[in-house]
Amino acid sequence: MVSWVSKAAAGHWRKQVCNYAGQASKPFVTFEKDGIKYGFVAFAPNTGCNNINDLQAARKMVAYLDSIADIVIVSFHGGAGGPTTSACPSQE
Repeated sequence: MVSWVSKAAAGHWRKQVCNYAGQASKPFVTFEKDGIKYGFVAFAPNTGCNNINDLQAARKMVAYLDSIADIVIVSFHGGAGGPTTSACPSQE
């Protein structure tokens, strides 16, 4: 089920949480706001991050967070960012 987080909760996790979650040294975090427990995990193709391509590990982390949190937030960075890159290769 997809659920949108309130602006207050999103602001809290952006300031307090997401600077660290998703790194190999801290693969996920949990926090409580207004009586609701959140689990947050992030993935990327970068070294030192939760590997976006390791689907088995991703499933385990998300399932674990689902078992302990009321809401699970999953984020990913798929690469190809910035004005000089393209998310989709050109078709000739």
